[in-house]
Amino acid sequence: MVKAGQLNVTGDRDLACEVDLLGHVYQELRNPKARKAHGEIYTPAPIATAMARLTLDGAKPGQSICDPCAGTGGLLRAAAQQLRADGVDPHTIHWYAADIDPVVVSGLAVNMHLWDLGPHVVVGCANVLAEPDWETRARAEQRAAVEQHNARVLVARFLALTACSQPLPNMPGEPDSGQKTPRNPHPKPASTGLRGILSRYGETAGTPRPVLQQPRNQPRERAQRRLPDG
Repeated sequence: MVKAGQLNVTGDRDLACEVDLLGHVYQELRNPKARKAHGEIYTPAPIATAMARLTLDGAKPGQSICDPCAGTGGLLRAAAQQLRADGVDPHTIHWYAADIDPVVVSGLAVNMHLWDLGPHVVVGCANVLAEPDWETRARAEQRAAVEQHNARVLVARFLALTACSQPLPNMPGEPDSGQKTPRNPHPKPASTGLRGILSRYGETAGTPRPVLQQPRNQPRERAQRRLPDG
């Protein structure tokens, strides 16, 4: 895949919308017997394009498109391309997609971003025959994931502000002048990333203890045992 340059397709938004790369990768890695046992049948891209052209004639913004057995989303990709050809922005459409295989659903979620389907996307992992209202649970899981992400971002921002505003402690033996001054006259710019936050916390935690090592070229002195006098 890397030698063939197929991963470069995902870097170009226009090219990414033309192919279901993750679907091809999954089909190559998946055991054919396992696909047959789970009833996994992928629709070829030309057939998906023809189906989208026949069924989406006259689609308008605000409508919904649902694929309960989406796989990695080949039919949804064809639908989005047909909407763009008809002058309809996919961001104005509500997309619903589900599959029973969690690995396939992971690729499906990635494809939703690569194909730029917009903010109205609900992806779920469910057996739609046993759980007809799967989209309700999928929406709740989506909201919980967004809230958890926002909470982590808020904590990271708080830690970044705390690390940037926290004064450095004095070195051992350094007089306390009442004003904390940085030890380094040329401090490095503060990093806002998690790695930068951890490194700043490491700098303010104190100085490491020096480690004394025996030089390799210098022979070790052997201790001589003193005999008692007399």
